[in-house]
Amino acid sequence: MGITHTKVATIADDPNAEVGSDEWNADHVGVFDATVPVTQAHGDAAATGSAAVAARRDHVHGMPVAPLDLWVGAPNPGVGTTSGTLAANAAYLICFQVFRAVTVSNTIIKVATQSGNIDVGIYSSDGTTATRLGSTGSIACPAVSVRSVNALTAGVDLVPGTRYFAAFAADNATASLGIVTGLTPMVNPATYGGSIATSFPLPATITQASLATGSRPIILFE
Repeated sequence: MGITHTKVATIADDPNAEVGSDEWNADHVGVFDATVPVTQAHGDAAATGSAAVAARRDHVHGMPVAPLDLWVGAPNPGVGTTSGTLAANAAYLICFQVFRAVTVSNTIIKVATQSGNIDVGIYSSDGTTATRLGSTGSIACPAVSVRSVNALTAGVDLVPGTRYFAAFAADNATASLGIVTGLTPMVNPATYGGSIATSFPLPATITQASLATGSRPIILFE
């Protein structure tokens, strides 16, 4: 943002004027320079700003990179989690919301056992139907990793006020990934998420009333 400084006007002063008198104040009037405001965004580097008066410069401070990672399914990685398998060809959905507009392009999961193919995606919800916004599509299950990054086929724009579901499905019951443990099953799967059979690869839409209680995979978007 632009910072406006004051500079003393170049008015010939009377050395005999009493400090604080009207004459002294008139000779030392403070003139505010108009600046061109600089709007900064997360990730901007430090630089010299713009100023309307060449004799003065305002400065642009570096900004931290905006956090984009969205953990879905657990408070944070490593807390109340373990590795486990899920039913073959079933989709597992977990609800989430965002508090600022963000575009996500990647999904990140923990892969404990590599096997077959997987599909990870995002759905929006109107309360009745979950509609797929984007996914990785059916891809080979990545190698074992605590942070396996997999690109969505296209970026997905997320906005506050909308309920979303993070979704995971595999074509086999051998692939093992990070899941939540020690939590009571969702009392209302249609609202908060659950599982549905015969859903690999992830279908275009899912009827939320068909969701049953199930495990909760941990999915990260960025």
